[in-house]
Amino acid sequence: MLADEVTHVKMGSDWLRRITVNDSDRQQAALQFQRVVDKLFSFGGFRGEEEENPIHLAREFRRQAGFTQDEIVELVDVAAEAYAEAQAMQNAAVAQA
Repeated sequence: MLADEVTHVKMGSDWLRRITVNDSDRQQAALQFQRVVDKLFSFGGFRGEEEENPIHLAREFRRQAGFTQDEIVELVDVAAEAYAEAQAMQNAAVAQA
């Protein structure tokens, strides 16, 4: 199943680059959409690379799927951002209680 997922992600990543190679606006819009989806699927920052993240990012599988180092770093940053937002929401809820 993991090999299938890596292949699936690689195909999507490759096609995103190919169909937007001559349209930087479209590419940026697609990458922004991808960032929003990545943030949602970080599960409020549960997926990340810090000790407190119960689900760790699989860097090697992302490399195999064609992610660049910059894209992997972006995923880490998105997860950290989602985690900080989730913590702030939790702290605000506790403060209101």
